[in-house]
Amino acid sequence: MPAADRGIDNEWLAERGIGVEVVDGRVYYTGWQRPTLAEVVRGTEGCGSGMQRYRQLMRYFGLCWFNVPPGDRFGLVADEPESLGERWDAFAAGYAEELCQRDGVDVPAWAHRPERYLDYLWFPAAPTEFFRLMAMTAPAPWFAEHGVLVEDRELIAARDLIEGKGAAIWNR
Repeated sequence: MPAADRGIDNEWLAERGIGVEVVDGRVYYTGWQRPTLAEVVRGTEGCGSGMQRYRQLMRYFGLCWFNVPPGDRFGLVADEPESLGERWDAFAAGYAEELCQRDGVDVPAWAHRPERYLDYLWFPAAPTEFFRLMAMTAPAPWFAEHGVLVEDRELIAARDLIEGKGAAIWNR
C-alpha cells in the first residue's frame, strides 16, 4: 500500500520533524537519527547465533546506510565499533570499507587498524560448501581484504531492497 494511501504525506512527515530531500532523483527522509554502525554492532551482542548477527548487521545497517543521503553517510561509520571478537571486528571494518568504497565516502581510519584484518578466511554466511564456493567465486572485494568472504550479491541485494527492486536472496 503506498504511503499516501496510509495517510503519510509531506504534511504528516513535517508534523513529526521529518523532512524529504531529493538527491539525483532519489528520495531521502531527513530529520531523524539513524543508528551508526557502532550502535548496530553493540545491539547485536545478544544475538543467539552468528547468522542472526550477520543478518542484523547486513540488513538493518544496510537499510540505514542506503536511506541516508550520500553526503551524510560518513557519520554512520565514523565511530569505531566496540570489539566483539576478531571475526566480527574484521566483519565490521570490511563492511564499513565496502560501503564507503562503493559510494565514494571516506573510509574511517579505524577500519584499517591491523586488528581489523584476519590472517585466515572466514565465511560468516556460508553454512554449506556450496555457499562457501559462491563466496569465493564472487566475493565483495573490500570484505575479502579483511579476510571475510561475503558474496558480492549480498550487498547488491541490500541496495535493491531499498530501491524497491526486491531482494530474493535475503529470503534464504
